[in-house]
Amino acid sequence: MFPAKFSVLQQMARIFTGTHKTSVSRALSTLIWANFIFYFALFIAFIFSCVPREKIWNPTIPGTCISTDASIVASSAINIISDFSILLLPIYAVWHLNIPLKRKVAIASVFSTGLFACIASIVRLIYSIELTRTDDVTWAIAPCRHLVSGRDHHRDCCWLHPHRTASHPVDTSHRQADNELRQRLFVETYYF
Repeated sequence: MFPAKFSVLQQMARIFTGTHKTSVSRALSTLIWANFIFYFALFIAFIFSCVPREKIWNPTIPGTCISTDASIVASSAINIISDFSILLLPIYAVWHLNIPLKRKVAIASVFSTGLFACIASIVRLIYSIELTRTDDVTWAIAPCRHLVSGRDHHRDCCWLHPHRTASHPVDTSHRQADNELRQRLFVETYYF
C-alpha cells in the first residue's frame, strides 16, 4: 500500500511544489514520512507477531501470538485518515491557485476521484470490525467476495438469511484458528 501512496504523493509534489517550500510541500513531505513510518511499523509488527515465527503458518505448535484484531482495525482507521488527507491536500492547493473558479472546480473534480479510495477504506474498516466480531470468518467475508466479483449477492448473502444461525450453528471452538487465519489473510493481502 505504501508504494501506491508514495507514488501519488510524489506526483502531487511534482505538480504543486516549485523551488521554494510552501505549506503544501511541507504537508506532502509530512504525509510521505508518516505513511512510511506507519507501514514500516505495521510490517515489523506482523513479521514478529508470533513467537516462534513458525506459529504464524502452523497454529498447532506451542507458542504465543499477538491478537491482530486491534492492529487490523487501527490500520484501517489510519488508512482512512491518510486517504482523506491525500484527497484534500490537492483540492486545497487547487483552491489557492490564481485561476478562474470554473477551472478550479474542473481541476478539483479530477482530483476528487480519490474519493473512491476513501470509500474503499471505509468499507475495509467496516468489514475489519465485522471480522473481529465473528467466529465464522468465511461466512462474514462472503459479501466482500460479491463486491469484488460483481455478482448478485442477494441470493446467498448472510444478512439476508436470518435462519442461518438456526439451521447452521456456528462452532465457536475454533476462535484461535480463526484469528490466525485472519492474520495470515491480512499478511498475504498486504505483503504479497
